[in-house]
Amino acid sequence: MLDSFWQDLRFGARILVKHPRFTMTVLVILALGIGANTAIFSVVNSVLLRPLPYHDSDRLVEISETAGVTETTPVFLPDFLDWRQNSQVFEQMAAYRWQAFSISGESEPEMLHGWYVTASFFPTFGVQPIKGRFFSPGEDSDGAAREVVISYPLWQRRFGGDAGIVGQTVSLNNTQYVVVAIAPAQFRFEDKMDVTKNPQHSRHQ
Repeated sequence: MLDSFWQDLRFGARILVKHPRFTMTVLVILALGIGANTAIFSVVNSVLLRPLPYHDSDRLVEISETAGVTETTPVFLPDFLDWRQNSQVFEQMAAYRWQAFSISGESEPEMLHGWYVTASFFPTFGVQPIKGRFFSPGEDSDGAAREVVISYPLWQRRFGGDAGIVGQTVSLNNTQYVVVAIAPAQFRFEDKMDVTKNPQHSRHQ
């Protein structure tokens, strides 16, 4: 069997050498096939196979409302509160809403990407701050203090890694917020998340 294999291999090599155009066509097809399969596997691995970078990620689910078959619609805060109060399935339930923010102060103004979140957001993901404390229950209700958790990259880039920023105020969209915590470096809810705030006066989550 080994002799037959080497004979077939030598025969194939001679055919490829005698027909260079055919050889190039085969190589191009192989390269395209390997590249396409690699790209598809990378997407499947990142979306379906590789676990999310959160504690007990296999227990995380996302709940949304839909209009019709596929259109996702915003969830109103009263609906979320009803879900959370009546749920007998989930250990934690949190609401969030994306928002663009402009931070200003001593440094140049900067546009940021962040989220309004309920106080249960970080406990849902099993995250602990590296400095300060996350939102406490009730601090996401009307009349509560305006508080913000900043991401690790923002802390390093804009505040130079100064731990004294916790407890200080920052201006977001011309409104003063107290920095209560710094999220750990490995926690990234979205690729561009810079700040996370309690949803003061927020109605769509």
